[in-house]
Amino acid sequence: MGGRGWMALALWLTVVGQGLAASRDDLGMYEKYRSDAVRGNPTAQFRFGLMYYMGVGIPRDYVEAARWYRQAAERGLPEAQFQLGLMHEEGMGVTQSDQEAMQWYLRAANGKDMDAMIFLGVMYQNGRGVAEDKRVAYVWYDLAIRAGDRHAGVAVAFRDALAKRMTPLEVIMAQRQADELWSGLVSGKGR
Repeated sequence: MGGRGWMALALWLTVVGQGLAASRDDLGMYEKYRSDAVRGNPTAQFRFGLMYYMGVGIPRDYVEAARWYRQAAERGLPEAQFQLGLMHEEGMGVTQSDQEAMQWYLRAANGKDMDAMIFLGVMYQNGRGVAEDKRVAYVWYDLAIRAGDRHAGVAVAFRDALAKRMTPLEVIMAQRQADELWSGLVSGKGR
């Protein structure tokens, strides 16, 4: 799946999860999120950014979307960190930078964001923003599976397809590393 395809899939999953599909009361939603966002509520900042990204009730504006995502991301909201990573990966409203995308994906993954874990796997598998590393890609896919939820099946398919191109020893080493990282994530120590 190409970059824009990933972006569309991730955005669709986010919109469905946030309940921001087109509403009869877009203006009321805009005012509520704007008011809460200006007061520093990270969830409202993220949703306000999503409204700008989608053009829900307001004109689509990627620069404004990125600005609000960044505010929420800097306050530690994993969903915003992930979306900001996507925007950097695609250069939408921000300068395109695979390295910057990797940093935001990593922060989101440390917040147990499954989507970010999958995207880290893809980035490592394809050598985007980092040196290509099948073992590390396998680890991130495996962590996404352990995090579970919406689309763990995607991570399973990616991990298993990748394992077919690895030696048995590489797979064992990756599984051990995933065990260690998962213990850190579960205990709150992160990566």
